[in-house]
Amino acid sequence: MVLFSLFPSELSSETFQPLHLPLTLDIDAFPKVYLAGPFFNSSQRWLIRSARDALREQSVEVFSPYHDVGYGSAADVVPADIEAIRACTVLFALFDGLDSGTVFETGYARALEKPVIGYSQSESSENLKMMEGTDCEIYSDFVSAIHRAVWAAYDNR
Repeated sequence: MVLFSLFPSELSSETFQPLHLPLTLDIDAFPKVYLAGPFFNSSQRWLIRSARDALREQSVEVFSPYHDVGYGSAADVVPADIEAIRACTVLFALFDGLDSGTVFETGYARALEKPVIGYSQSESSENLKMMEGTDCEIYSDFVSAIHRAVWAAYDNR
């Protein structure tokens, strides 16, 4: 006795023709996230890579100064970073280990009225005062911060 059949009686596996829908991915349709954060030691680089991977898994385009520009002179690094901040939908900042680059990038994005979503587990409220005071959203949970950044990216594109 058959209790369940994948195919109705008028259809058989030999006559079933699945519908093929074309899938096109237009990278320009994805919002752009600028990933700011220090990358001066192995734990910072690990966090940058983890954040980049997590963001990309959520279908956003990510500009990471560490991955896309690397180390170099101010003449090489700054113009590329500035242009990427201008082109981004949202800036995602890793605030632990605050450095001058991350602070500048955050301030520049806020001056352009771009949303800034941040992650910090170890910085004090005093160190984050300027970010909090300029409406940056800061989360102490990594997954929550990633998801909020993706949400903001899609809301603001």
